[in-house]
Amino acid sequence: MSATTRLGAAPALALAPTFLVALAVVHFALVRATDLRLANHDIGWFLHAGAVWLDGGTIGIDIIDTNPPLVIWLSGLEVQLARWLALHPFIVHAGVTCALVLSCVVLGGSGLLRAGVPRLAVSIFRPLVLASSVFVAEYNFGQRDQWIAVLLLPYVTWAFAREERGALVRALRLVAGACAGVAVCLKPHYAAALGVVELLRLLRSRSLRSLLRMETLAAGAVTLLYGASLLLLAPLYIDDLRAALGVYHAYDEDVPWWSAHTRWLLVALAAAITTWLRSRERLVLLALALVASSGWIAALVQQKNFMYHHIPTDWFAQATLALVLGIALVRGLERRPAVAAGVLLALALALPAGIEGLLIQSTGFEGRQQQRALLERYAEGEAVLVLSTGVNRFFPTINFSKARSASPYSCMWPIPGNYSPAERTAPRFRYRSLEEMAPIERRAVTRVVEVMARERPRLLGFDVAFDKLGFGPTAFQFQPYFSAHRGFVQLMRQYDRVAVEDGFEYYRRRDE
Repeated sequence: MSATTRLGAAPALALAPTFLVALAVVHFALVRATDLRLANHDIGWFLHAGAVWLDGGTIGIDIIDTNPPLVIWLSGLEVQLARWLALHPFIVHAGVTCALVLSCVVLGGSGLLRAGVPRLAVSIFRPLVLASSVFVAEYNFGQRDQWIAVLLLPYVTWAFAREERGALVRALRLVAGACAGVAVCLKPHYAAALGVVELLRLLRSRSLRSLLRMETLAAGAVTLLYGASLLLLAPLYIDDLRAALGVYHAYDEDVPWWSAHTRWLLVALAAAITTWLRSRERLVLLALALVASSGWIAALVQQKNFMYHHIPTDWFAQATLALVLGIALVRGLERRPAVAAGVLLALALALPAGIEGLLIQSTGFEGRQQQRALLERYAEGEAVLVLSTGVNRFFPTINFSKARSASPYSCMWPIPGNYSPAERTAPRFRYRSLEEMAPIERRAVTRVVEVMARERPRLLGFDVAFDKLGFGPTAFQFQPYFSAHRGFVQLMRQYDRVAVEDGFEYYRRRDE
């Protein structure tokens, strides 16, 4: 009896690594969600934006962002769930992310089994990929790009599953397709991932009819439904998208062609091609590696070299290698069930230990605690308006305080892109009048002043750091910049400077 067959008779042993790694992932996520020093700033912004939308805010007016509205809507649903459960939104987001990762890995493993991958190989694949979701993301665990990656996995594996009848199989295929559709709606760049999968299927089947499956129909339906919802629920986002992307280039960072991400990708491609040539029915291996390639290309297209943009590349590359390893071990342990059991036991012990070790070694942002203390002291639970060009300068601190952000922007991203690199870094920054400003720039200034007049924030914060995201080293400062608007000058007369800390200058509104 083969190792795979014997282990199939002991499902507890086969599932133990996945179960224990899942527990470690949940612990990792919850610790980071409850510790201000470790929480992610972008998640903080989206949860805040989701709450504003949930409370009746309009995307394009009360929430102005370059990202597709779907991430805000999903965050709003998480906030609603948090309110029902009386939990902090960060905790709910961590729980939802863990459930999503585990569900997609399990569903993806089910697709692998139906694609002819041996059960032992899948039992090795699942815990490795689960653990990789932590090792690849780390600080960015729960970020949108990680959601995109895990949502794509079931689509890739089920694309090569054998055709079966039955309500359960149809339902699983439907879910896999819907997940992929949501991934594309979260970031349209990843339509390329679906494209490479379908191209491989087409080359194998040589029939266009193979493109009409439950997964492709579900993915297409979700995408079309989302497009229609944008027209109905967020028309201002569509109207402003071109102008927004026109200035967002100031945040571009060169994405190197050769990096650690490239090495992961090339190793995964080489391993996938080698294994596929020896066993041609494993086309799913090549698909996993090519989806990793689509993530690498998406990062190049975006020209944003932030770590979270590389999560899909690294995670799919490691998923490819995990499956290659599983298949190789099956071949080597075909008649050695005791050794196969030892491998599963080693995974069950080593991977959770690795996740816990990563958590222990995590370095946090200690300055956030001082910033929260300052907010509690001077904002007194009222509205706060902070002007900075970086999201991480204010979020997630505001999420963990009693105060609330009054700004419709995550940060003042509409400003830097209106100036050339030479203007941004000039020794003396030339401030424009309101009439000289570009429309999107003038709108941002006007909108902020309107918020100041309406919300009357108790505390104002100005980022006075010498190096500002989108600018680099710069003489630019927010107070003289916004002074181009007379209303801002008048409103500032109601405020007194109360603190300068960690690159921020704070002003508190006087009591009337």
